[in-house]
Amino acid sequence: MNYAGDIGRRVEAVRCLVREAGVAWSSGEPESIAETPERLRLAVDSLDRVAQLLQTASPIVRRDSQGQLHALSVEVRHLSQLVEGAAAFHRAMETRLGDKGSSYGLGGAATSAHQTDCTHYVEV
Repeated sequence: MNYAGDIGRRVEAVRCLVREAGVAWSSGEPESIAETPERLRLAVDSLDRVAQLLQTASPIVRRDSQGQLHALSVEVRHLSQLVEGAAAFHRAMETRLGDKGSSYGLGGAATSAHQTDCTHYVEV
């Protein structure tokens, strides 16, 4: 088995998952944003599998791959914290406002969902 090549392909697959999660989150589209946690979960699972594979690789392969894995894990952690923070914010807003709901206009200002004439808002 070519551990270096296999690990390299797996690391690139994780990198693609992380990139797709970031693009989905940044899109601003509710459907894409909703996909972000699952993409991050897949990235974490893939990182775990690569780490397990590295345990049986040669010291040279481990050394060469450690930096890439660390950088990817930091990127996943940061994006996960962003997603979790945004979800917590929206849960808190929903709890605070109850059935009044909340929405955000295109300028980012919070308004009541019932007071806005903007057709593009995200309701919590």
